[in-house]
Amino acid sequence: MRPAQILLFVASALAAFAAYTFPTNPVSLGIITVTKAGTPVSLVSSVSAAKDQGVLCRAIELEAIKDVVKTANTGNVFVGASDMNTSTGVGVIKTLIPGEQWSVWATGNALAPDRLFLDAATNGDGAQGRCLVQ
Repeated sequence: MRPAQILLFVASALAAFAAYTFPTNPVSLGIITVTKAGTPVSLVSSVSAAKDQGVLCRAIELEAIKDVVKTANTGNVFVGASDMNTSTGVGVIKTLIPGEQWSVWATGNALAPDRLFLDAATNGDGAQGRCLVQ
């Protein structure tokens, strides 16, 4: 093969790989509402525990909104550990401003949505969430 043919072959192989979509099955986490600011709630709080407890995901996606008609939050929402402190930032993984979308990805199904929590600066704010299972 000539160098030009090799480059063409490599370019077409890379294009084919880039166009491939890895199969995923979305699992809705629903609207996660923080009833009382300062009291974190599990990302799976609105999902049947018997059905989705222990689900591992390839990705977790959140959008900082209050409801399915995409009403913007009044304040920020925080993603983190169950004992996160939003004043000091300890245990906070991500701060979402109203309407912001955020996702975290892992290789394979390595993310556990039941180990992540949501807190809010304002009572009643929250996020819509889903996880993608490969």
